Amino acid sequence: MSVDTPMSKFEYLRENKPSEGEVVISLDGDPVPVRVETGFIERKMFVNAIIDDDCTGWYLSSGNRGLKMVLVPEAQEQLIALNYGSLGNLKVSALRVVRASFAGTCLLSTLVD
Repeated sequence: MSVDTPMSKFEYLRENKPSEGEVVISLDGDPVPVRVETGFIERKMFVNAIIDDDCTGWYLSSGNRGLKMVLVPEAQEQLIALNYGSLGNLKVSALRVVRASFAGTCLLSTLVD
């Protein structure tokens, strides 16, 4: 498959999500907010990743759309500890892919050392 046109590049990237071990960064290098959803028993923390306008790759985004990169529980605890025990104003500038979820709808991720 040729990936010369912007649409074919987009389709190629969409079909080839970041894989195990890959690091996804923010487009401008600035930290992006981590979304925190708390339930009765569990907590989910994630950042969305999108394909940039030039179709050069996947990048962390502060927007509401894109592929969810969910932090594994150990990474959540590390991030909270780095934020002095607070769930407020959590930000990351890079995440490493651990694996895709079983359903394939999101990527489980950890903090980059």
